[in-house]
Amino acid sequence: MTSITIELNGSVGIAQASEYHTEINEALQAGNSLVFDLSETTEIDASTLQLMYAAKLFAEDSEATVDFENASEQLLQKLTDCGASSLLDTDEETTSETEQVD
Repeated sequence: MTSITIELNGSVGIAQASEYHTEINEALQAGNSLVFDLSETTEIDASTLQLMYAAKLFAEDSEATVDFENASEQLLQKLTDCGASSLLDTDEETTSETEQVD
């Protein structure tokens, strides 16, 4: 299985999400796994979150995977603030659970 990396750069909103939709859909339909590289992402809006979450749900129903890498602490905090970190299985969720147990 091939893994396709999608780099999200800067502030990603509805215009960019619609551009990524076709690329994501084609990759998953072909049975590829996806890696969202968030190293250059400063902000994402609800449409982008919805697109990434939908990709993750689609992958769960197939043999593909969707992973998220290199999110900045600032972006992780924004995801946590809006309740999306657990939806995207970011490392922040794991860290938070570990901190609560200790």
